[in-house]
Amino acid sequence: MAKSPCIECGSTRELTTDDKCPDCGAHQVVQIVNETNAIGENSVASLGIYFELTDPIAVPGLFTNANDIELEFDSQNNHLLKAFTIKTKDTSDIEVIFALHRATRLTNYLTFKTGLFVYHKQGRRVVNGGIETTSVRVGIDTLVTSLNDLDLSNQNLYSLISNSSRVNLQLALQLAHFASGQKALNDKNYDEAIRDFFLVIENSGTPDKTRYKPLRNAVSHEELYSSTVSALNANFELNVSVGGYLDITDPQVDDILRIEARKIRDISWHYINSIINI
Repeated sequence: MAKSPCIECGSTRELTTDDKCPDCGAHQVVQIVNETNAIGENSVASLGIYFELTDPIAVPGLFTNANDIELEFDSQNNHLLKAFTIKTKDTSDIEVIFALHRATRLTNYLTFKTGLFVYHKQGRRVVNGGIETTSVRVGIDTLVTSLNDLDLSNQNLYSLISNSSRVNLQLALQLAHFASGQKALNDKNYDEAIRDFFLVIENSGTPDKTRYKPLRNAVSHEELYSSTVSALNANFELNVSVGGYLDITDPQVDDILRIEARKIRDISWHYINSIINI
């Protein structure tokens, strides 16, 4: 077994008895690398994030790796894709978040092409060709839970689950959009989160709908009109050109989207909570 490099100085020396780096003194969250858990015989990834699919998918034809993305197939069936590794330049949060974005986009593409829901388990770091046993966490943001009792005999809850009335179907759709938005928020896909959370309030009377519509448009459309550009600058301090697009890979834009995704998540949560009556 081997230790992950120090989170501060990169030292690989054994920790002290109180889990501190012997070189710089930084306290470590101990993450163990299983050296026998290699990525694959042909893998050349020394640093990256390993994503195991929730269910393997068949790739009957040819397959080719990219320079920074490696596919892993089942050892008994070399046409059954079971995982992939996205290489990173370093261990910074920016690199990890970008890898999470890319992993989601890849599995979304696989879902589109296969007609199956394809997703991956939580990513694990790859260090020196070995896969860590702990999952990558980058400050996952969630609401303080409002769940206390879970009473399925409650008529309102049972009706929401079982009754296909127009009202319940509308509420079920809003809950589905909220769930998709929360998943995107957890995955740091802030543009997707904003789109999903906006769908929760799109047909509501909340005044926040007017404020967030230009931002929803900006993360949904490539070409932006003057009215959208003006609102983005006034409400979110996002400077884009008429006819241009919002560059979500820009770190400053990403930071603004992160903040606003959380805000619109809270708005959509309170909206649903006000009508759910459970």
